[in-house]
Amino acid sequence: MNQLITIEIISKIKSNEQPTRHTLTVSVHADVLKNEQRLASHCRSLAHKTYGNNVSVERVVDMTNNVLWDSKNA
Repeated sequence: MNQLITIEIISKIKSNEQPTRHTLTVSVHADVLKNEQRLASHCRSLAHKTYGNNVSVERVVDMTNNVLWDSKNA
């Protein structure tokens, strides 16, 4: 069964440019949600495919705003 999650992303194209925030809402299989490292890796992969290589995933939350993964706690 899949669940909707929101990936909060920060991108920085040039070193002197201010970072830009993006959100990406995706459907993820429940097996991915069970493993925190797998979830983080999957979200990074989706962020890179969508916005390019100069991005970092800041946080992953579910649709009820529960934090599933946070870069500060990783």
